[in-house]
Amino acid sequence: CQRDDPKFDIFNVFEVSREDVQHIKFLLNQTSVQNKEISVQIKAMVENNSQMYKLKLHTLWSPMKKDVCIGIIGYFDIIK
Repeated sequence: CQRDDPKFDIFNVFEVSREDVQHIKFLLNQTSVQNKEISVQIKAMVENNSQMYKLKLHTLWSPMKKDVCIGIIGYFDIIK
């Protein structure tokens, strides 16, 4: 959804700190065809409830071009 609407900032919607956003971007830059996933704990606001979540992202790589990331899928879950 963020790619479809560049004005939509998913990190702002979930009130994720700028430090966490920078950390996520840093980790994503470290991914590769051999190392596709990252996992990080973040504090986010969901339905007016701020708590810790585990964020897991899996990068998708082009089979036609070497070392070209074509997308990211993932999920976050409540840390209990």
